[in-house]
Amino acid sequence: MSNEDPSVKIFYLISYSDGGDGILGRNINRPEDLRGKTIAREDLLFVNVLLRAYLQQGGLTEKDVVLRNMTAADAATAFASKQVDAAVSYRPWLANAAEVGGGGIIFSSKDTNLIADVLITRQAVIEQRAADLQAYLQAIDQGVERVKSGDEEALNSVADALGIIPEETKQQLDWVRFLNIEENKRVAFEPNNPDSLVTNLQFTAQAAYDLDITPQRLEASSLYDDSVVKSL
Repeated sequence: MSNEDPSVKIFYLISYSDGGDGILGRNINRPEDLRGKTIAREDLLFVNVLLRAYLQQGGLTEKDVVLRNMTAADAATAFASKQVDAAVSYRPWLANAAEVGGGGIIFSSKDTNLIADVLITRQAVIEQRAADLQAYLQAIDQGVERVKSGDEEALNSVADALGIIPEETKQQLDWVRFLNIEENKRVAFEPNNPDSLVTNLQFTAQAAYDLDITPQRLEASSLYDDSVVKSL
């Protein structure tokens, strides 16, 4: 999935961020209001993608704002202390910083496909161990359904893995949109579906190229292989 190893492919879409990530703003009523403003954000591709999506709504680019690089937690703190006009962060810092900083969440990942969690492997594994991957995805599908249904044992397992309490797990589920196997077949890899991973990859690949993360723009079609999903 990169220039270093083009054999790596996405083969399953686990979830989209669904409000867990967002942009804080003070006195920002529309994207155009960010022109010339200082924005704190971590210089990571998924963070830049979220910011770019909002800027583009106002006809702006990264060159139209002043960027300060800091972690998500520090960005929220900088906004709360009014050191910056806007910040890109994620929960739990997002809501708290908005209130303390006298602003609000002006844009978030809610109902978007901008930030995705995926499974990747090498093309050779897809071709040689398809049956193993099928079994793996079916197990994941069952686990996700148990978590979504509120199964206490499943929630406790997730909480243990994340180092949080089960109640926090339930809350965090509100900010993530999981896709099951059927949705992977029907939505995830369909180029004409606006909610698909493919449109996400096209946007992300362009951002990676524009921001000098990749030396050339990668084609979305070269980044995934849906054969395992489609064979289930």
